[in-house]
This record gives sequence, structure tokens and C-alpha cells, in this order.
Amino acid sequence: SILRRLLNEFDGEIPALSVKRPTLEEIYLRMIGQSR
Repeated sequence: SILRRLLNEFDGEIPALSVKRPTLEEIYLRMIGQSR
């Protein structure tokens, strides 16, 4: 994958890139939004 290739190139740390997991609130709002 692209992410794995980047991790290999940057030795595990990619500058200025953070993999952000959505919060429970964001997931909940997304679920509500899709049900309408």
C-alpha cells in the first residue's frame, strides 16, 4: 500500500501526516446523516 511504502521511506515516521481516527461523536453523526 502507499502508506506502507511511505512508512518504509521515512523510517516509520511521516512528517506532517497523522493518521487520525474518527471520534465516537464523528462516527455517530455520520451514521445519523446517512440514515436520513
